[in-house]
Order: sequence, then C-alpha cells, then structure tokens
Amino acid sequence: MTRRVLLVTEIDPLTGKVKTGPAMRLRYPPTGYKYTVMVDRLSYTSHVRNYEFNSMTALYMLLKVIMQRLMIVDEREHDLVHSFFWTMYGYKLPWIHENDQSPSQLLLNYINLNRPFSQWAARRFADSLNRDNCKAVVVWSRWARNGFIGDGVERQKIRVISVPMSLPTPTPNNTKRSGLKVVFVGREPLRKGGDIAIRAFERLHADFNDAKLIYVGKLPLLRSMPDWMIHYQEVSRPLLERIYRGGDVFFLPTRSEAYGLGIVEAMSHGMPVVASSIASIPEIVEDGKSGYLAMDLDGYISALEKLLEDPHRRETMGKSGAEKVRREHDPSKIAEEVRALYESI
Repeated sequence: MTRRVLLVTEIDPLTGKVKTGPAMRLRYPPTGYKYTVMVDRLSYTSHVRNYEFNSMTALYMLLKVIMQRLMIVDEREHDLVHSFFWTMYGYKLPWIHENDQSPSQLLLNYINLNRPFSQWAARRFADSLNRDNCKAVVVWSRWARNGFIGDGVERQKIRVISVPMSLPTPTPNNTKRSGLKVVFVGREPLRKGGDIAIRAFERLHADFNDAKLIYVGKLPLLRSMPDWMIHYQEVSRPLLERIYRGGDVFFLPTRSEAYGLGIVEAMSHGMPVVASSIASIPEIVEDGKSGYLAMDLDGYISALEKLLEDPHRRETMGKSGAEKVRREHDPSKIAEEVRALYESI
C-alpha cells in the first residue's frame, strides 16, 4: 500500500520554484511513498527575498517560526510530514525535518549575530525539534549534524542522508573549444566571494591569457567589464547545464556556506573544484584529490594555477569528483535510505 507524505517546503524567491534540496527528494521518491507538496504559507517579504542574509532576515525568520506554530496545517489523508528548512508548523502527525545547517550555524555564519542571541534563538528551534512527534532531523553533512547537536537537538534523532544527484548523461558537444573556462556561480556576490573570484582572475589572466572567468550571478560593483570575463546575471537550467559541461574548473571562494550544492553539481559534470575550506565543503571536496581547498586570495590563485597549467591534473581530479558524486549521491541508494527512515517511524 502506498503511503502519503506531506512535503512542506519554501519556494525559491528568485525562481518561483521549489528549492533544490526538496526538489531532488521529489525527483527521486522512495518506493512505496507518494509526496504531496505544501508550499510554505509565509513567503519571504521584499526585504529578505533577495537571498542576502542580514538582521532583517533573522528577525523575519524568528517571527515566521513563531507564527507557524500558531497555524493549522491540513494533514488529513497523509501518514507523515517531511518539512524542509524553516517550515516548522505545529504538526500533529509524525514529522521529519530536513535542513542543510542548524539554526545557530545560520545565525552565526550567515548573519554574524552575537553568540548569546544566536544560542537563545537556536534553543527555541531545538525545543520544537525535540517534540515527541518530531521523529528525525535529516541533515546533509556531519558539520550540520554537529551544529544541531550543539543547539540542543537530541543526538539520536539526527540522520545524515545526502542529497540525491545523478551524473549527467554524456552528450556530444560539437562546439569548438577556445581557451580554458573557470566557472563561478553565486547569487550573493559578497557571501559567495564574487569579488574574490574577480580579484583572483585579475592576477591570473596575464599568465593564462586564453582563459575566461564565466561568472553566473549578480556582479559586485565594477568600473568596467574586463575582456576576460563572461557574465550571466540569471540563467535557465538548460543554459546552466551547458555552462557546467563547458567548464574546466569550478571556483567558489565563498565566505560562508551551508552545503554547496553547486559544488556537487559541478563535480557531477567532471569539473575539479577550488573552494573555501569552511563548513561542510571539506566533506564534499577532497583536498588534493577532487580539487583544492584554500582560505585566502593567494591560496586560491595557487590552486587555480595548478589546475589551469596541467590538463592531466584537471582530468584526474575531475574524474575523482564525479566518482565521489556517483558513490555518495546515488539516487537509488539514497531513496532507499529515506524509505528505511520512513519505515522506522
């Protein structure tokens, strides 16, 4: 008999679609279960929907959680609830919550709020997750697991289950390649390190004058557009896939991050990665094997130089990253992990 799961999720404020994490769960459902999507009723306001986290975002999120607890959710004809991110309503059915980071990790790393307030707010979230009908908290990394434990969530409730992602089907590319392409994808130029990517390339392009920085996302302020950069403000999914397929190195010098799905996606396309050694990223990128991790401009430049000057190194590291995605993000394996979790409730 098919069991029905009410999947509660926020909508991506920029695309107007279900966010990537829950969308991947919907794409690869466990056998014997059917999802019904409930969109979060409290959508982001114009002040916070631009993905730039600040004190306004923090205040809104706290008010949102308080209001959610007072709202009734129609759970009829469902067997359990699976909620994502910050959709923590007063559920009555058995409930699983999924997030890529703990509340304190968000408040400290994204918004840089003072620690006493972050700890107080995190405790309020933990109290909700420690309710009897919350049966599990699913996270994507050991880093996030430790964050929830630190916030006070019961250790035995927390399960690490990766996001499913299949390797793309190889397609013939008849476009003539010209020069190397370093790909940066980031909606928030400051948090994602867009300015760092540009400064790194300013120093690199003299030695690699055939290389291009493919910059996807909002640009920081520039006096003029350099000839070594190709910019896309927003891209469709098919275009982003083509950018990934045509890239040689993926570069994400992010200042704060939860998980970095873009890194996993780039690795699935066989790109080696240069990224920051923060949060869960060291669990994704194996330093020296599927790419390089660094923490400052000189370190990023050194890593990019190693990859740009050595095609064999790029190929070897790219294959290693793709194999890691195949091994750790296999949709059928992960769907079985989700099914086993549901069955345990």
